[in-house]
This record gives sequence, structure tokens and C-alpha cells, in this order.
Amino acid sequence: MQHCLASIARIGVACSEESPGDRMDIKDVVMELNIIKKVFLGAGNHGERHIRMQLPAEGTSQLGGD
Repeated sequence: MQHCLASIARIGVACSEESPGDRMDIKDVVMELNIIKKVFLGAGNHGERHIRMQLPAEGTSQLGGD
């Protein structure tokens, strides 16, 4: 749950960049939120899953469960 919440917070920060060009694309936001949802709902059945996400400033955003 902590990993999911941290990932949601990172998305919020990425969406709040001062410059519109630096903000996350809405398609990426929706995709990553759906992945977080799947990981969160699946964690109870498959054990703890770890989420990795890079902020846009660090490169392309990638989120996924192990």
C-alpha cells in the first residue's frame, strides 16, 4: 500500500510542474494510475509487489509490478 501511495504522490508532483511542457501527459497518468490500481488490488492475492517509477525529469516514466 505504501508503494502505491508513493507512486500516486509522484504522479501528482509530475502533474504539478510549473511549466506545462514539463507536466506528465494525461494518457501516461491514466495508464500509470491503472497499473497502480491493478498492483494494489492484486497485492492481496500475489504477495507484496514493488512499484518502480521514474519522474519525468529522470527520464521516461515507467511503472510496473515485479
